[in-house]
Amino acid sequence: MFGNQKTKKRALVLSTNLESLNIKKKPSFKFFGFVLIAAIVAGSFYFLNVLLSNYLEWQYSKDVYQKALMQMPVDYSFLKPFRNWNVEPLELNAKAAISFLYTDQGEQRILYAKNINQPLPIASISKLFTAYYATKSFNLKREVEITKEAIDTEEDTGQFWLGEKFVLEDLLHSVLIESSNDAAMAIADLIGKDKFTALLNQEIKKIGLKETYLNDPVGVDPDFPGEKYNFSTAYDLAKFAIFLTKESWRDPRVNLIWEITRKKEYYLYRPDGSFHHKMISTNKLLSDEEFVKKYKIIGGKTGYTPMAKECFLLVIEAPNKKGVVVNVILGSENRFEEMKKLTQWIKKAYIW
Repeated sequence: MFGNQKTKKRALVLSTNLESLNIKKKPSFKFFGFVLIAAIVAGSFYFLNVLLSNYLEWQYSKDVYQKALMQMPVDYSFLKPFRNWNVEPLELNAKAAISFLYTDQGEQRILYAKNINQPLPIASISKLFTAYYATKSFNLKREVEITKEAIDTEEDTGQFWLGEKFVLEDLLHSVLIESSNDAAMAIADLIGKDKFTALLNQEIKKIGLKETYLNDPVGVDPDFPGEKYNFSTAYDLAKFAIFLTKESWRDPRVNLIWEITRKKEYYLYRPDGSFHHKMISTNKLLSDEEFVKKYKIIGGKTGYTPMAKECFLLVIEAPNKKGVVVNVILGSENRFEEMKKLTQWIKKAYIW
């Protein structure tokens, strides 16, 4: 009993001595956990405050930017011409027709289309191909003799006689203005009709016209059913006209083609200076004063046979004067009236 009391007194003395020495206990892990959580919460509040401030600033800037964009005038002129849907679609009686825009920037666009990929006989529009190959291949000042094969070709426009000679450039006027088969065949006979036609078709392939074929340099109907004839599509002819136009900008010889087709008349002389005859253009729109005032004609070519009916290719300046428009009509009963309808419709049906 006395032993237990001594033990208690010693423990009490030891405890008193430790307190007097100021020996403190180590802090617990709960304290560190509390400090860490408090730091995380404080940091989160700070981060959220910064994030919210940035979002509100962005939202305000976005609204101001969008409002400024909405008030800013936008230039859509590069998308012109726009279709004016207040103008009704155009109905033509021709078998095929196309209106094809080529801009100064090289853009291409179809403005009107009817059976544009249907192969059809093209009659004397074929002579544009003949004239192109002749200007690129022969000296325009050389003399060309009217051959028997030329005289034997259908029709006698120009009243040429066997053995007559003319300067090639003058004969091209007969080919393109009055659409003389004799003159076209005489030019082909410089190397022979068959060779000339074969070279024409090679050139057509080089240009990239996949639906065009020429059986002769002039475009006459076949004598019997099943025989070959000159054919193309409205789309191919439009592409060829654009090709000619671009070439005419670079090559004065090719530019001569469009220059000739713009002439209402031409006086043909022999190399000795004697007068032969006066040519009158088959393109009646050249003499239509109202049409000529409204539209600047770049060039064109007519064609007619009983099988092809009336055909017409016309290149005009675009209404906005920033390119050209090629109009092609095939298989028509009234090519000039339908060409005027198509040209007028293009101007009204689009906002230029």
